Amino acid sequence: APVAARLRRGATVLFDEASFAAALPPGVTGTAVPAARLAAEAGSEQAAALVLASAFAACSRLIGVEALVGAMTEALPPYRAAQVPVNATAIRAGYAWVREGATA
Repeated sequence: APVAARLRRGATVLFDEASFAAALPPGVTGTAVPAARLAAEAGSEQAAALVLASAFAACSRLIGVEALVGAMTEALPPYRAAQVPVNATAIRAGYAWVREGATA
């Protein structure tokens, strides 16, 4: 089923503005995040999911940005260590995008 059809009333969703064009169901709040653009600016469009995850964390206030960066750093296997700077930049970009005025 399409993603929009699986959303429940009262849900809050963040989605990449370039990738999701479906109308949200009634009762669902959504915010288009420039995730692909922010990830590309961080150094890798592949980090768009990290931008979205950190934007959600910033909206929910469940975890701080440096805790996210630390968790990502610990979770990456040694052969991916070169990705830490780009991933950290992407995480900080998504978090900052919300904290600097965008809201969900």
